[in-house]
Amino acid sequence: MTLNELAEAAARRGLDLGKNPARTIRYYIDRGLLEPPRIEYEGKVKRAVYSPDHLVALRIICGYKNKGYKLEAIKEKLKEPIYWSDEALEFMRPFIAANNYPADAFSKDRPVTWGEAVIFLARFLDTVKKGREDASLIKRAFLDRRGQPAFRELETLFGE
Repeated sequence: MTLNELAEAAARRGLDLGKNPARTIRYYIDRGLLEPPRIEYEGKVKRAVYSPDHLVALRIICGYKNKGYKLEAIKEKLKEPIYWSDEALEFMRPFIAANNYPADAFSKDRPVTWGEAVIFLARFLDTVKKGREDASLIKRAFLDRRGQPAFRELETLFGE
């Protein structure tokens, strides 16, 4: 999606990015809160492409901002590693096999990337919609360094 499409998607989800959302998104990228967009070339035309990961990160940033966190504290929160739970890895096993991921691509010993978390969430939500999974797995899917559920804080941010 383009920068304007990302800003519109954020607005539809009720995220407050100020009077000029595109400018705010660029500012978050400059400050290191958001990953830079992927750059695609079509002939001589260069285009920035934003992914659903950007929208997830914007939601988290806005949630922390609403709780009174400063941008530097939010940046540190976004860098905190989370890890797979055994339950989440078991859920992901058929997906990993079907997509020919290397055996160690999803490992409980390696921190989860935001992209991996988004893949999990998208697959999980699709499975829940089809009635094949209990929604409570989401609360147990990721662990912090101490082995405690990592999304406890996110639940309080979003009231979910």
